[in-house]
Amino acid sequence: MDHQQFRRIFDELDKDCIKEHPPLPQYTSATLQKLQVVFSHYYITVLGNLVALGNVMCICTILVLNSEKSTAERDNYVLEV
Repeated sequence: MDHQQFRRIFDELDKDCIKEHPPLPQYTSATLQKLQVVFSHYYITVLGNLVALGNVMCICTILVLNSEKSTAERDNYVLEV
């Protein structure tokens, strides 16, 4: 592989990625269109992220509280729920 081929391959691989969301599918059903508008809203994404953050914080709190107990004393019922 000579210099020109290497440079051409490197330039092709070094291109910046264009980060665009694909277009939303268009549904013919009015119900599906309304659901798509509701669930594609930004606040639904924020709400999902808050729920995930709450889950992580709850799990971390339970793990910290259980870290002081011996294995026999641990009750994993809370984690199972």
